[in-house]
Amino acid sequence: MNKEIKNKILEYIDEIKSNNIFWEKTGSKNLGSTNIRNMATIALNADCYKELELYIAYKIARGNGWEKNFKDNKKFGEIILEYMDKIKKLSDTEEEALSNISKFFGYLYWFRKSIEKGGK
Repeated sequence: MNKEIKNKILEYIDEIKSNNIFWEKTGSKNLGSTNIRNMATIALNADCYKELELYIAYKIARGNGWEKNFKDNKKFGEIILEYMDKIKKLSDTEEEALSNISKFFGYLYWFRKSIEKGGK
């Protein structure tokens, strides 16, 4: 991953982090760090981007916080799909996109885990 893409992904994480209401109330109750961490592994193991999109749609339907409103009447999972699309556009190949998306979920996991442990 080049530095430009990494910085952009970290910028996306900062945008997600900025929704304090979600993380302090809604997300804290439903969306656990393990749930997010598993997504990093799933992204690496996916055969194609469409497979990962389908899995996120399943997560939204299933619940566990992915179906909760996050921003502008969009569900958390829908917002994540939007960021995944942005990351895919930054990437040269589908394989690189899946790797970059895995990093995105890894960074999101670090943030979520810090909240569970009382951090910000």
